[in-house]
Amino acid sequence: MVLTAKTEPQEPRHTSALSLKAVRPENTIYALGLAVRMLANLPAFSRLSFGEWAATLAGQIERGHYLFVLRNNEVEGIAGWAFADHDQAMSWLEGRSGLLHEACYDGDCVILNVWQTRSRPAQRFLLNHLRGLFADKEMLVAKRFYADGRVRPVRIVINGFVANHLSPKRPAELQTIHPE
Repeated sequence: MVLTAKTEPQEPRHTSALSLKAVRPENTIYALGLAVRMLANLPAFSRLSFGEWAATLAGQIERGHYLFVLRNNEVEGIAGWAFADHDQAMSWLEGRSGLLHEACYDGDCVILNVWQTRSRPAQRFLLNHLRGLFADKEMLVAKRFYADGRVRPVRIVINGFVANHLSPKRPAELQTIHPE
């Protein structure tokens, strides 16, 4: 199976959630290549320094803290995260510290620092998968980057209300793929 991540702008298309699947490639080098190919030309990611961004993606992939959404073997979305305790998560969100790979394996908070989808169905599909993965966490934090350079910190408390928003149908099982 060969997966592709197109870098040119995509025309809006009708994407059924039924045609989407969540995957985590077994080959970490392949997964890193897919992530870079999808994100490299997007303004929010292209402004970041190569070393820091490469380390972020490589760390997420090494820890297994990432998901791709595929439609017909094309990458429709990606999410990457780290786990941290509350103090580490707030420090990162407020720009007081970075993340150390070794400290990102466990914690009661999710730091969502990669999120990109090409369609609304892919976005909702990915969101449903992450809700299931993060239901036992206390808080999710993220930074929203805007085209004009603004950055907005995001804090979402994960509680029973959020957990109850899981899709009535459990998300499809995550697939591990083996590139040819």
